[in-house]
Amino acid sequence: MKKAEKIILVIALIIVGIIIYKFGNMFSAGSYPNAKIYEIDRSEANIIKAVKLFKQKNSKYVVPDHIGLKDGRDKSNEHWYKLYFYYPDTKEIIFAWLRPTNSQSTSFALVSINQGSELGNWKDINKDFRYFENKAQCDKFKKNILQPIKSILKK
Repeated sequence: MKKAEKIILVIALIIVGIIIYKFGNMFSAGSYPNAKIYEIDRSEANIIKAVKLFKQKNSKYVVPDHIGLKDGRDKSNEHWYKLYFYYPDTKEIIFAWLRPTNSQSTSFALVSINQGSELGNWKDINKDFRYFENKAQCDKFKKNILQPIKSILKK
């Protein structure tokens, strides 16, 4: 094989690989395939109590009432306990959820961020943000929301 043919073959394989990767993401399993999931060794009920206490102590992270987003399940048999937080400095609304892994462990997921106080500007974590912006959002969530909730759970 000539050098030019090898280069064309490598480029073609890279392009096919990218297409397969992108196409595969369209059919990812689950309702929230891009969510950043953190595992916490506590029951869902204990984490819900900790989230409520966190919001009582840190009211700046509570979504303003006029937006109309409330924590909880939409239906009693729904898998996810939906949570909403607010970053007042950037006017971002954070959508997260809880789901029990077993009786003593729970998945706590960062799902998406609405940019601005008007709904409709949602961006999915691990999908719609560029690498460094995504990392910054995950770090901000861990520092401002997740770690303080974990600290409450340790008490």
